[in-house]
Amino acid sequence: MTVAELYRHHAPGLFRFALRLTGERTSAEDLVAEAFALAVAGGGPAEPPSARAFLFGVVRHLALHRRRDAARRPAASAAQAEAAMAGPGTGIDPERDAAARAELAATLSDLQALPEEARAALLLRAEGLSHDEIAAVLGTSPGAAKVRVHRARMVLAVCRAAREGAVP
Repeated sequence: MTVAELYRHHAPGLFRFALRLTGERTSAEDLVAEAFALAVAGGGPAEPPSARAFLFGVVRHLALHRRRDAARRPAASAAQAEAAMAGPGTGIDPERDAAARAELAATLSDLQALPEEARAALLLRAEGLSHDEIAAVLGTSPGAAKVRVHRARMVLAVCRAAREGAVP
C-alpha cells in the first residue's frame, strides 16, 4: 500500500481521533500530518492492520507529548471543543439543536475528564479499531483494552445519568 493510499484510507479517522484528544482542529491537523511524516521517515508498518494501529499510536503519543509540553496553558473549553467538532444545526428545530449542542458539550467535557488511557481506548473503539488494535496502540493486552473501553463507557453513562437526574 502506498503512502497516498494509507493517507486516504486512515487520515479521516486519525483526524477525528486527534480532534477528540486535543479539542483543537489545528492541533489535530498537525498531529495527523506529523504522524504520517514520522511513518514515512521512520519506516513504520506499511500494511494494514498494523499500519492502522501504528498510526493511531503515533497520533496518541504525539498528543501526549504536546499535552505535557503545554501543561502551563489552559485546556480548550468544552464550548471551544463543541464549536470545533459540531457542524451546523439542522435549522428545523432550534430548541432541539441547542439541547443537542449542550448535551454534546457536556459529553465532551466528561470525555476530557476521563483518564488519558480510558479516553484513548474509547476514542479508538469509536474509530472502529478492534480490541487487538487498541491493545497494540496502548501497549496492553486485548482483555485490558476491552475493560478500559467498557469502564470508560460506564463512566460516561453515569455522568449522563447524573445530568439527567437518574441513576443508571
